[in-house]
Formats: sequence, C-alpha cells, structure tokens
Amino acid sequence: MPVIRLSSAIVQTSQQYRAQINTRLTVGELAQQLAHQDSRVQVNALELARPLRMNQTLADANVTLGDRLAFFVHAPRTAAWNQQQSDDQRLRFIAGDVEIIPPQTRAVLVGRPNAEQTPDVDLRYFVAPGDLEFVSRQCLRLDFDDWAQCWTITRIGQTRVLVNDIELSGTSLRLNKEQRLRLFRASDDPRHSDARPLAEITLFVAVSADGTTAFRGDQAMVELRVGLEERAHLLNVSEQVTARQIAGGLASHYRLPLNADVSLCALRLLAPQMLLHLVDQPDDSFLYTAINVHQSESTLLLRDVHEAERFYAVVAGQDHDVKLIGCRARLDLPQPDLDVDLYETLSAFGHDPRTPQERIPYLAQLVYRVVDRRWWIRMDERSLVPMFINSTRADPEAAMELASGDMISFGPSISHYYARLMVSIRD
Repeated sequence: MPVIRLSSAIVQTSQQYRAQINTRLTVGELAQQLAHQDSRVQVNALELARPLRMNQTLADANVTLGDRLAFFVHAPRTAAWNQQQSDDQRLRFIAGDVEIIPPQTRAVLVGRPNAEQTPDVDLRYFVAPGDLEFVSRQCLRLDFDDWAQCWTITRIGQTRVLVNDIELSGTSLRLNKEQRLRLFRASDDPRHSDARPLAEITLFVAVSADGTTAFRGDQAMVELRVGLEERAHLLNVSEQVTARQIAGGLASHYRLPLNADVSLCALRLLAPQMLLHLVDQPDDSFLYTAINVHQSESTLLLRDVHEAERFYAVVAGQDHDVKLIGCRARLDLPQPDLDVDLYETLSAFGHDPRTPQERIPYLAQLVYRVVDRRWWIRMDERSLVPMFINSTRADPEAAMELASGDMISFGPSISHYYARLMVSIRD
C-alpha cells in the first residue's frame, strides 16, 4: 500500500475574501493585490486549496507528494475586498517624445491648469503655446467603469474632439486598447479637410503581458483565504487513508474540536507566473496563503565553482525573506545592503568588479518563501547583467526555483561570465 509523506498545518483562524478578478493576471500579481488588502500577507505565491470530503481517500482526492494538508478549525471570517484598478488598465497619453501616465485613479481630467485646478493630463505638453487659448480648461473626462471593467471618455468642454473618426458629444464612448485623439477649435468643423488639429495624441489602455485587456469577459469571481497557521506536523500516511481519519487524528493529537466548522483541505502550490485563467480550479476550491506560519529556517550556500573554499551563506528564518546579490565597486567601499557581495569572486576570477558595477551594483534577489520552504531567484529590476540558471537564461520578469546542485552564472553568456556559483540548500 503506497505511503506518502505530507506536511500538515493547523489553521486556527482564517479570513475570506470574494472579489471580481481579472483572470489574465498571474498568480503572483494576485498575491500582490492580496498583500495590499491584508498587510500580514508577505508572499508572492498562492496555494490552491481543495476541501476534502470526509469519506474521501487521499488517492481519490489526487493528493500527491509535494502537496500539504491544512486543518481548518473554524469557519472563515468574511472580509470586504477593496476593489483596485489593476496595472493593466493604466492610461498612457503619447505624442512624439512626450508621454504622460496619469495617477492610478478611476477618474482622469484632461485640460489645462488654472489657480483652482490642476488636471491629471496637462494639455500644455501637447498643444502649441499659441493655440492654448482655444483649449478648454476642462476638456475631457475619462472614467473607469467598475462593472464593465473598461475606460470611457466624455467631452466636457467646448473643444471639439475626435476619437479615431468619431466626434465626442455629450455621451460617453468606451475606449479600446489604442485610439487617436484629435483636438479642434470650437469653431472648427473636424469633418472639413482644411480643419487643422490643435493636437494629435495617441491614447493607450496599457495591456497585460499576454496582450489582453481586462474587460468584462476576462473577469471571474475568485475566493481567497488568508489563514493563521500555528502548528505543523509531518505525516507518513497511506494513500487509502480517508480525510475523516486524518482530521480525527489531528483533532485528537492537538485536542481540537471536531464539529461542523472543521474542514480538511489539500493545498497545492501554484507557480507565481501562472495565469489565473489556466488554473484548474474545482467549484468548491479557493486560493490560500498563510501568515505567521510555523518556525522554519533554511540556509542557502552559494559556492564559487573556481574556488571551493569560497562560499556565501544566506540564512532565512520564519518570515518571507528577500536577500540581495550584487558587487561593490572597490574593496574599501562596502555595500551594506548586499547579503551576497561577489567582489572577491570577481576579483579572484580576473574580472574588474567595476565592470558590472558601473552598470548597477545589484544583480539578483534571493527569495525564501516560508509558505513552501523553498528558495527562488530572480533578476534584480535594476540589473543589466544577464543571469543564467544552469544553461537557461533567466527571464527578467520571472522567478526561478533553486535546488541543490543548480549553477547560477552572471555575465554576458553561459560561457563568458563574471561569476558562477553552485547552490546547496540545507533545511
């Protein structure tokens, strides 16, 4: 009878959110939104939680090695989700070399300023000084429609405006991903070929990485839960054990109530870069993350492949942790914010540390996620130096999980590098 080893956690209290979410977001982006809702959340990954029926076996529930179990002692408390405009709905006004990105609000005013009011988009950057007198101080208003999840544009001044080939009147027009705005004097007729625009502006509704916008068709109701985990336990159990047997054993061991509020869930970590609409989510499942989880400590060793005695140790504790890898410029110029300073490695390998330093002193971030007790690495957003994990060039926008034996290289190519380090993880 197959036996699997699973980590289990006791969740004493939990908080539940229900929200309309753009399914073109990634799991990591949703985790960041959750962190804005609940300051206790400090991870950038979520787990898929599937409630188990009490008569269901682990095999029937497809619980496998790498999953973990969560024993929820009480029903969750419901909390309100503060709906936020997502980054993929940001507006961009562009004409030539001028680009204006207005504040991330639900109403944007376009016009020219006076002593009483400053618009979000100042048309003085787009209209020639001699033509400004023909532009209304309050020219256009753009509103974000929460229900339809789109932007609309309305003319509120005397300046006549064409959106592509449609003239704005008193009604609102829904915006697409890209449109051309042309402004005309109130006395001009935009339909006449001799009418000269006061300004021509390209207006973008910025799109997400896969080229889509978050309109209504990309929205879904998502349930998220944040749990307070107080205890952890490793279980060696048969795949034929039922959820009732596991719940009863945990309740007996920790002297917990076993009533109608109790539930046992199988948790499976989701990759941060996975798009939400690709998550295979059963009807009764929800997305989960933990706070104040059990004590955990992990040490990551980075060993110089050319000098085995030279290594860098990074220790993570019980909290979500981020460590910086970089290189100071000179021996006598410490970089105190670096957790891993590669100055000695670069110098010993015959490279001038100033070479990458002149570009940026920061190379990568090591991320320890206590929710799954794993190490990840991602390029620092300020770095211009390529990074390779084994033979794979790292995507600047994505994190890569590390395992013992992995090789991390920094440099222009896999064969021409400034430093190469071997990973060793000790839990």
